[in-house]
Amino acid sequence: MHRRILSDCTQLSVEMQGWTERLFHDQGSSVPPRSLHETTNAYHSDSEGDESEEYIKDLTASGRIYLQDAVAVVYRFTASLGTGNKGQPDPPLFEYQKSRDIGASPTYICTVCFPHGSPMSKVSGPSSASMPHARRAACYQACLELINQNLLDYRLFPLPTSVISRRDTATMPNEPTEPHINNDATKLAPQNLKDEVRPLGSHYYPRKKPDFWDQPETMSCDRLYPTVIFTNHSDDPSRLYAPLLILTRHPLPPLPSFNLFFSNIPGVIHFTQGASFKVDEDRLADIHLYTIRICRAIANKPFVCPLEKMQYFIAPLSPTWEVPTDASSKKWKHPNVLKHIPWDLVTLAATSWVVPLASRNLGSMTTDIEDAVIQDRWVEFTRRYDAVRIRPDLNPMSKPVDSPVCLSLSLPTSILIVP
Repeated sequence: MHRRILSDCTQLSVEMQGWTERLFHDQGSSVPPRSLHETTNAYHSDSEGDESEEYIKDLTASGRIYLQDAVAVVYRFTASLGTGNKGQPDPPLFEYQKSRDIGASPTYICTVCFPHGSPMSKVSGPSSASMPHARRAACYQACLELINQNLLDYRLFPLPTSVISRRDTATMPNEPTEPHINNDATKLAPQNLKDEVRPLGSHYYPRKKPDFWDQPETMSCDRLYPTVIFTNHSDDPSRLYAPLLILTRHPLPPLPSFNLFFSNIPGVIHFTQGASFKVDEDRLADIHLYTIRICRAIANKPFVCPLEKMQYFIAPLSPTWEVPTDASSKKWKHPNVLKHIPWDLVTLAATSWVVPLASRNLGSMTTDIEDAVIQDRWVEFTRRYDAVRIRPDLNPMSKPVDSPVCLSLSLPTSILIVP
């Protein structure tokens, strides 16, 4: 491993050699080349008591950015942008402003100047006693701005020390272990896991349980981060699948697409992140009840969960929302989804689990069953149907042998619509 590190250091590319030369001789430094490869294992000396300091935590992989890690994270982020100047001299990445107070010790303010094409332009840090401390503070503030806008990838975070220690402990050669037993899983198993459940096949995987879902119950929920789920697949071109929103208290990481099978035909399910938005208490209560309603309808069973313990929320998205086509805007500028949420339908579903079918005349009934789920009794947990169309030439006693339609409705029939 040491030989590989020395080989990488002595065989740098021309771009890396130029960047490292400027790094050691220029306080302003520059944007690293895209070929920058650096370990995400953070090194903290014994004099840096990071356990008592503030940090930025990634809830996906439990990575933490302390003040001493911020400069390396900014370097990795700017290198991942891949913005080159095509032979022109690179502008400085850091700018410093020195105080001019007479009779006092000089202070410095550092500004991180992101390159062209990045989602941010400049971020300044607080005043510090030296240039290195000012650079750290400015980079830490830049990381805060990036994480608040959901622009900092979780793979840029330093690996948590718990993961590194477990990995190093697992690779120790002289540690006595029993065959087919994971010592890490045994040490990190939850205390409340009942012993009688373990023989039934219930296993705990410590590396597969992120901290994303371990939210305190008293946590405020005034801002939600949406993730849009959509697909272009459809069994019927006239009946497309509408997009759906997953709302979380913290931004979900970028999720890859996967196949979902519709009648043994694969359809690709896509994800895209939306711009975060603030919600008031009334809308949050409607979203909470709407999510409860959806869970009860899908499972067809009773389900109750208080608002404080809800890990995520579900919301509908109207067909007016369009998938962003611009690659650059899709990467940095998350689309606005707030104006495409049909709040009237959310409120209707939150207050009523069914609404009566409008059976005044044929026209009103035809309009009311459009894109609706129907049932034939005032019972919440029962069998439901998709309404295809109305056959006014039939009655409940007719046998539709000449039609492939499975359900026939006539005007006198009392039908309920599930919102």
